[in-house]
Amino acid sequence: MVKRVIHKSEERVDSETGEIVRTGYAIIVDRSKGDTNFVKVFKCFTQKVLDDLEIESGKAKLLFWFIDQVQGMRINQEPVIVATVEMISDDLGCAEISARKWLAVLIEKGYVKKCLTPKGKVLHNMYIINPGFVIKGKLSDIEND
Repeated sequence: MVKRVIHKSEERVDSETGEIVRTGYAIIVDRSKGDTNFVKVFKCFTQKVLDDLEIESGKAKLLFWFIDQVQGMRINQEPVIVATVEMISDDLGCAEISARKWLAVLIEKGYVKKCLTPKGKVLHNMYIINPGFVIKGKLSDIEND
């Protein structure tokens, strides 16, 4: 915790003399250091990394694709991506079977999760990026919800 001192003053009327008396005081406020261990990643960066480093791993390309989808979302919006395997394969320029395999690995490793109804049924073509890895906004805002 970081301690911050706020200096304030107030005026009051002395009940005995009727004079205006100015009193100074300080408030010590504890506050957290804020969000740490985060790096802002721009969509153009992820695309450039894939091209420049000639990354051929479809799993990495799909993970970056999911990260790029979050970039267009509002601050602290739930990172839900609605996409069919066909849409993903078209965007990545790969076969649908490859996109399915890569998606299964990302789900297995916990980078991406399938969206569920309150009763636990799978919502098809809806995925959520693990907010422990990728968020758009401040972590402190999400924790306060």
